[in-house]
Amino acid sequence: MIAVFSFLYYYKFMIRKARFTDITAINDIYNYEVINGTATFDTENRSFLKAVSYYFNHRSNVHPLFVYELNNSVVGFCSLSSYRQKTAFRSTVEISLYVHVNHRNKGIGSSLLSYVINYAKKSCEISNIVSVITSENKGSLDLFFKAGFIKSGSIEKCGRKFNRDLGITNMYLLV
Repeated sequence: MIAVFSFLYYYKFMIRKARFTDITAINDIYNYEVINGTATFDTENRSFLKAVSYYFNHRSNVHPLFVYELNNSVVGFCSLSSYRQKTAFRSTVEISLYVHVNHRNKGIGSSLLSYVINYAKKSCEISNIVSVITSENKGSLDLFFKAGFIKSGSIEKCGRKFNRDLGITNMYLLV
């Protein structure tokens, strides 16, 4: 029994709403992908001030920001943002999900995605979650497909990063 208890204690994790003190960790996870990956089409690191703005833009119940905390460290985050600025889109949100490079393929992305989907299902203000994924990002496409998202189209060569043309795949989930 003691071995089981210490094992559970060692891997202490939780998903919770982000706190102001999480901004640096969230920004570090995001900026790694800016510089090294294609999950975002941003090509310049997000400044701390922009990260603060991002945090405050995700303080509402419709547009929250969640973190996955493992052993007191933020190793992933997921947000729901406005899909478009027009009022008619107010019940549609766009999801963004990022996991620290050293913690991928451990179920963290799946846990975050499941948590946020359940959160959206309980909200009477959210009816549709949209995900815009880089078409070459097979891991993310598979993750969202397994969670029930439906592919709704692709746009080829709509972004350029690392001297390569990149496309996007749009997916959605009605909640």
